[in-house]
Amino acid sequence: MHDVTLAILCGGQSRRLGTDKGLYAPLGDEALVTRALRLLGAPFKEILVVVRSSEQRKIYQKFFLQHGATAGRQIRLVHDELENHATVLPQAALTGINTALLAATMPQVLAVPVDQLGVRLLHLNRMLEGSRQMPLANCVTFATETGDPVPFPSLWRAVSQPQVEARLKGGALSVKGTLREMTSHVIGPSTNDHFDQELSYNANTVEEMLSYFGTPLLDSRQRRLHYLRFSLTEACNMACTYCLPDGFPEWYRHKARLTLPQIKVLLEGFRRLGFRKVRFTGGEPTIHPDCLESVRIARRLGFEKIAITTNGLLMDDLNQWLEAGLTHLNVSLDSLDPEVFKQITQSSQLAKVTTVIEQGLALGLSVKINTVLMKSINGSEQSILKLIEWALKRPLTLRFIELMDTRLNASFASSERVLGSTIEPLLRQIGLAPTNKSGKTVDTDGPAVDFHSSEYPGTIGLINPMSGNFCNKCNRLRVTAKGHLKLCLFGDNDAPLDHSSPDAVALNVRQLIGTKPERHYLDAGNFGNVATFRTIGG
Repeated sequence: MHDVTLAILCGGQSRRLGTDKGLYAPLGDEALVTRALRLLGAPFKEILVVVRSSEQRKIYQKFFLQHGATAGRQIRLVHDELENHATVLPQAALTGINTALLAATMPQVLAVPVDQLGVRLLHLNRMLEGSRQMPLANCVTFATETGDPVPFPSLWRAVSQPQVEARLKGGALSVKGTLREMTSHVIGPSTNDHFDQELSYNANTVEEMLSYFGTPLLDSRQRRLHYLRFSLTEACNMACTYCLPDGFPEWYRHKARLTLPQIKVLLEGFRRLGFRKVRFTGGEPTIHPDCLESVRIARRLGFEKIAITTNGLLMDDLNQWLEAGLTHLNVSLDSLDPEVFKQITQSSQLAKVTTVIEQGLALGLSVKINTVLMKSINGSEQSILKLIEWALKRPLTLRFIELMDTRLNASFASSERVLGSTIEPLLRQIGLAPTNKSGKTVDTDGPAVDFHSSEYPGTIGLINPMSGNFCNKCNRLRVTAKGHLKLCLFGDNDAPLDHSSPDAVALNVRQLIGTKPERHYLDAGNFGNVATFRTIGG
């Protein structure tokens, strides 16, 4: 947790939008102020929502009460008409900063306008690091390629408040001008960052909101699709018993992956359909030579959650992945016993996998572990409890995934499958209970049922495609490593997509979405056209 106050500025007049910008819901499900709190608020001890007047404050209070936006958080609503203003100050973004500096109890205030849509924790953490390097600076900000300071996000020392207020009283309302005049530390642009593009997008009209967020995609059953699982390659460097026991054929490796231009066009196309989350899968996605750059592209395009499902063997330095924009790390780990791990994967690098997990936790990534159990190998109660005990000690989620049928492993899966219903009693015996997701305004999570207790930092999840059908809540589409659309994990057909432009991709998907099936039919022995999971990444 940072000893810094996060100030979300919501005091603009919103004349061009025609409605209060902070309460505007561009995708129809979440207001911008709620989105900012969700994306940026987690690591801050104190959060201020700054509005322009006592009347606007009442409106926000009512909204927060109705939507539970402040549940479990220390969030305060403050307004520019504070009694401790000696005089009435002009309406300006700098006035909002001044109000936050007056109201904050922390030594520094990080100010972000609610309409600066591209800001992520990555940017804020970079700014906080800059502050640690220059502890005497009154302000910290980013710079454009020409060296011009970017007004927001910006970090202000509380002791600078009298100077800010003096400028306001003198009629100097520019945030950029104030940054120039005060003792500031300016963080210059980096070749790979391209922060300019992300920090310059302030949406002021309905058209600009639409351009950034896209148009929501619903199927014929009114299920909202906003989670893309994107297989970059079918190639894998492991030979797991339940997936690819004979390993991946070298002669096919170069044919089973997308090019970087294709990846970019596909990602842009799905952003135009309102997709918020992308998970890069394989095969093993890190085998793809442009996997890291794909993460950067997703970040620049505005995906809010950028995840990867990996075995971890090729992720030597997670810092570069974090800096590229990765927010969620899913690691496949089926056993903590080196011999059993080797039996399942044909790899002796268990220590490398656990090191990647620990590094991800240390860097603040959201870490999940995917475990597939097999009765005769790692499915004993002792093995299961060992994994659970290890996971609960760490701030991560361990998810047990029921072994699913494919065309090449149906008989093996049937005999080896461990159902989630056999694991649930073990979780309840150690005091874990299902968590409640019903309060989420936006749920880009998968279908896991999570079990947790306040006694442990870790969480255990169950993904039960065989014993518990969850298709009614499906929120995802898949793109295969050949660039085809897969409407359902176990669907019968993959539809080629037109890669000529993002608009063509979006149009293709809209034309095809009406044929998305109601559910999978694994319970009836129909596993569609799935031969192995290397083609779709699960």
